[in-house]
Amino acid sequence: MVDIREPKKPTFAGCFLAEGGPGTAARTVGSPVQENSPAAYIHDTTCVIYKGPDVEHTGKEVCFNSAEDGVDIAHVDNKLAPTLLGTTAYDGIAYAHQGSLTADHKYLLVNDELDETTNGTNTRTIVLNVSDLDNPVVQYIHEHETTAIDHNNYVHEGFAYQSNYAAGLRVLDVGDVENSLSEVAFFDTYPAHTDPTFDGTWSNYPFFESGTIAVSGREEGLFLLKRSDLGESEPTTVTCENCPVEIRSGQTGTADVVVNNAGADGQPVTFEDVPAGWTVTAEPGEAAGDRTDVAVTIQVPARSARGDYRFTVVVGDASAPVDVVFNKGRP
Repeated sequence: MVDIREPKKPTFAGCFLAEGGPGTAARTVGSPVQENSPAAYIHDTTCVIYKGPDVEHTGKEVCFNSAEDGVDIAHVDNKLAPTLLGTTAYDGIAYAHQGSLTADHKYLLVNDELDETTNGTNTRTIVLNVSDLDNPVVQYIHEHETTAIDHNNYVHEGFAYQSNYAAGLRVLDVGDVENSLSEVAFFDTYPAHTDPTFDGTWSNYPFFESGTIAVSGREEGLFLLKRSDLGESEPTTVTCENCPVEIRSGQTGTADVVVNNAGADGQPVTFEDVPAGWTVTAEPGEAAGDRTDVAVTIQVPARSARGDYRFTVVVGDASAPVDVVFNKGRP
């Protein structure tokens, strides 16, 4: 672990040292590897501020380590003295390579880079139940229809994006991850075959807000993809359903604002051009999904002059005016 808070002066922060010594892959790819090293070989890690069901560890910094002959979960708040929480293996383990957490931090989807060639199996995704960090267990092993080697995979907005070498990019629905995974889309970056060879796609990046997926091919180059199965997303819209809002002196008013197509990630509701001295708040303060009904509360100071006013509600790239009629006295 390296402290990069001063990017020009990175410093050593600490090391998680799992016992066991280097494994076969470490001896092969390490440069150099000492046979008497006490540290187990860790190929990849996913580190998060934990927000899963194991409340004992809520808010702690936890790393899920793919450690070749097992998966080790470590608490690393104290970089100089990290602790092992739990560890597990699985049937047919050959080389625990990399894993990605579901959004609720309950499941870890692990790829094993050598089980297809070592054991002669089809492509496999190992689903670990990590809801108890001290006792991770295998929920099940998902077997694909291909025989390709699986590699880096990333869970994003309900789907796992897997770079499975000669089988290309494979997209799996994790909506029912407790019971099963299902393939919903793929793009073959290496159409020659889907055999268990180290050809084809090595990794991918599905996190762009645009929905573009960057996929790297080992010899084929860079592919920029979009999922046709999702169709074109509708633009975000914002409307005020009860404007203009009439407010009397000393009272508050509410604008009924509807936000459509805000997407899966919450987008903050903000305001522009609010008249001086006014107080405007939104409940909820974020919009997400297909529709969000937002109550915009408007407080106008009694000293404000009678008249028509306007400010703007903004969500992402979308906005709408809110017109207010302020009457100082009673009608």
